[in-house]
Amino acid sequence: MKVMRKLFIIQLKQLLSFTSNVGRKKRQSRSIWLMLLLLAGLGLYIGGIYSFSMAQAFHMLGTLDRVFVIMSGIAVLLSLLMIVMGANGIIFQAKDTIFLLSLPLQPQTVMAAKLVAVYGEALIINFFMMAPSLFAYSRYQALPWTAYPLFLAVILLLPMISTVLALILGYLFSRIQSRTKMSPMVMNGLLLGAMGVLLFFVFQMQSVMMGETLAPTSLPSRLLFLATPFYWVRDILVDADLLSLLYLTVVSLIPLGLISWLLSTRFLDIISGMSIRTKSEEYRGPSKRKTPMKALLRKEFKQYFGTPTYFINTIIGPLILMGGAIFLLFQQSMLAEFEYTLQIVGIPVGLIIIAAIISVLSVNNTTAPSISLEGSRLWILKSLPVTTLSILHAKILLNLIIVTPAVIVAGIIANYLFDLSMIERVMIFVLPILATCVSAFIGLIANLFYTKLDAPSDTAVVKNSASVIIGSLGVMMATILLLFVLYWLRKYIGDNILYIAFGFYLIMAIVLYQYIRTKGVAKFKQII
Repeated sequence: MKVMRKLFIIQLKQLLSFTSNVGRKKRQSRSIWLMLLLLAGLGLYIGGIYSFSMAQAFHMLGTLDRVFVIMSGIAVLLSLLMIVMGANGIIFQAKDTIFLLSLPLQPQTVMAAKLVAVYGEALIINFFMMAPSLFAYSRYQALPWTAYPLFLAVILLLPMISTVLALILGYLFSRIQSRTKMSPMVMNGLLLGAMGVLLFFVFQMQSVMMGETLAPTSLPSRLLFLATPFYWVRDILVDADLLSLLYLTVVSLIPLGLISWLLSTRFLDIISGMSIRTKSEEYRGPSKRKTPMKALLRKEFKQYFGTPTYFINTIIGPLILMGGAIFLLFQQSMLAEFEYTLQIVGIPVGLIIIAAIISVLSVNNTTAPSISLEGSRLWILKSLPVTTLSILHAKILLNLIIVTPAVIVAGIIANYLFDLSMIERVMIFVLPILATCVSAFIGLIANLFYTKLDAPSDTAVVKNSASVIIGSLGVMMATILLLFVLYWLRKYIGDNILYIAFGFYLIMAIVLYQYIRTKGVAKFKQII
């Protein structure tokens, strides 16, 4: 048990530590606590926004208890998206596995420690995502005292569902990647398809929640029978239904126990079959047929699409934006409810759409981990016959190229669906692109200062490096705060707020770019 506990702590540190392994132990410990704090903040923020908005909408419909159904579903799906790459990186493709298995340790012990670490991260996310729903519900109706101890039982069980799904997807991911010649591209396509199904599931579930029925058997899509465990959560918390708790326990524990047993008995065979072929052509210098910038962009795109954990963690924003816009285009019946809710709150449609687009894209920061992902091969990139500024330009352009199509699609659909003013119709394209530039600049600067070249896996760089915390979560929080400030200023300056937002983002972009082309270039040259 003592060995198991130490292994678990080591694996959890790999998942949560965002500093380089080189440095003092105290510094790494601080980074882990800060990562926990940031995960808690992110969970409370997303959970709070959804819980209180959903509670208000469901209260108006007289179906307040639906907030627990939708929030438990969102918590499981979000935690799944956040841990699936961690499960792949720490269990199936971890760099420390061979070293650990060379020690006098049982393979089952190593596997169990890794599995519990993945479950631990899912537990943290689910707890802080679900906690605000209790307070949101209590604003309109009192909960029985039994809801609070039962809530703890629910929180222990829900992460098991996301852990099982993450282990299955992580195994399939590694298997395909190790056996398929075009593994990264194939896997990216499969992951995009899976994310599309999840988004469809969430949108459909939310749409039905706004309807008149709560019975899962009446849901319009056969996929939505999967929402049944989330209805059990509602029955457990509102009605103290112990039979529903038993059902949830069976659905959570049995699959986790089964997959744990399968992994423990076949762990050595699974790991030995996960050797991945690598290619070394992405660092070829610019040929006579290509300009240096085209060659660098080609290299950035190969790294982006060839590193699935990088791709899937930074494509979420554009995918949600584009998927949500297309969904609204085909579900225009929801527009009346959306506009009615905004009228009650007193927010103009154009302003909230622009704010929503910027908020969604603020997490799509490809520059924040881009230098760290070079790893031990950074010296090759620095030795190419190109300028340092061109290297940094390529990393920024990658971010803009990925975001721009989603902004265009969402902007066109919003212009078609909503009655917007002329300035709103223009700014719905301009402001998100400018905000993306600022986000990309901040992420790149953060990665110049917090470069993590010795990470145990790509997952550790993309999910838990300091630059990603600053460039993605930090930018997202700052963006939301800025949007609240601008909304408050709108009371005094009216629709001119869009011009002020444009001026702010433009000045920020100019200042940050000037820093990159001077001190940023010098900082990149100093990285070893």
